[in-house]
Amino acid sequence: MITFNISKFVARYELEPIYSVDRSEKLHYVVDIYQRAGYFFPIVKRRDYFCIYPTGLKELCEEEILIYDINEEWEAMHGMTEEEVLQKVMKKIDQNVN
Repeated sequence: MITFNISKFVARYELEPIYSVDRSEKLHYVVDIYQRAGYFFPIVKRRDYFCIYPTGLKELCEEEILIYDINEEWEAMHGMTEEEVLQKVMKKIDQNVN
């Protein structure tokens, strides 16, 4: 028999864009909070822009895409409440930007 890890989606927070110290980079984070077996954890994504060639079109398009922000620290981040996890994520983002 297969053992499934089931997670429940709790909330989504879209943070206002944050600019790097030199203002050369705009970071727009989206934080999804999930609950599993008595603890909460985040999945962090960023909105970013890419130039792509969509299938069937011959012209280059600039598109906004929501991508997973792959970082081992996000995966290790847990908390007993939704708010605790959100605060940990915002603190980590603040440390990385400043």
